[in-house]
Amino acid sequence: MDMRELLKKTVEQGKWINIRETGGTWLVTLDLKGGRKQTVIVSTFEEGGHQYGRFKSKIGPATALSSQRPTSALKMNAGLTHGSLAIDGDDLVIQETIMLAESTPTHLLASLQYIGEAADRYEKMMGGGDKH
Repeated sequence: MDMRELLKKTVEQGKWINIRETGGTWLVTLDLKGGRKQTVIVSTFEEGGHQYGRFKSKIGPATALSSQRPTSALKMNAGLTHGSLAIDGDDLVIQETIMLAESTPTHLLASLQYIGEAADRYEKMMGGGDKH
């Protein structure tokens, strides 16, 4: 199943998701508690003959990781159910990579929800508003 089909079936399961395709990627906007929203960028790539999907959501600027925060971010990685914290360009993000051949709409829905909720939670912890 390709990513477009997988996302379509996922939306059927999770009515709180809005998806917009743009230039080979998908912007998935999740409606969260308290009227907040979080965007997860979904892209695909191939490596070693396998198709993968990557989910990425911005938390805030990487420059906010001063003093003890980089160590804290690495420690938080150990407790994440899905994905990991990373620096992507100028942004601190949470991201996850999945193998498309092994993915189901139920798995994708759980991953997207977790990535979006975790990014929003960390965005709040870093003192950010509802920016991403």
